[in-house]
Amino acid sequence: MDISKVIVRNEIPEDYEIVEKLTYEAFKDFFIPGRTHVDEHYLVNIMRHVPGFVKELDLVAEYDGKIIGNIMYTKSYVNSPDGTRHEILTFGPLSVHPDYQRKGIGQLLMKHSMDRAREMKFRGISILGHPEYYPRAGFKNSGVFGITDKEGNSPPHMMTIELEDGSLSGISGIFEEDPVFVMKHDDVIEFNKVFFARHGDL
Repeated sequence: MDISKVIVRNEIPEDYEIVEKLTYEAFKDFFIPGRTHVDEHYLVNIMRHVPGFVKELDLVAEYDGKIIGNIMYTKSYVNSPDGTRHEILTFGPLSVHPDYQRKGIGQLLMKHSMDRAREMKFRGISILGHPEYYPRAGFKNSGVFGITDKEGNSPPHMMTIELEDGSLSGISGIFEEDPVFVMKHDDVIEFNKVFFARHGDL
């Protein structure tokens, strides 16, 4: 494929079901130890309606008239020991259709969204993701910035990037992502009843 012909644009309501189906297809065969079900497509559905959702950073990648990728952002925070709550960003899911994976689509979506986030004056992004993939886009272990989980740890899958050199200087503490990421299994099951009725056995 010619990646120069990929169009990156904002998601619109007409894309919603397409993106949810794409997200399911992107993650259904993605192995995670201890994983029992796919829920990223449900997360996409509910994320659009939470206060922390950043619609300006909800982007799709379109190629030859077909949506082949999506990235979505929510606001998140670093809570410092002195009680200061610093606003940053988190993205996820980052979804690319299986037929177009390993072709640079994910990196393209990250670049476009980070450029826009920088223009919007956000200072940084923290994610929980694959520690062998995201460093290619400049992410470092969150511990480098003094950002930890509630137990004071910065495991390999916890990563952060500054959107400008030094933009996270003086910011450290406990990472707090949007509550939307805490999903109930029963809610996913109920959503899937409608999802699979529409899309069949994917």
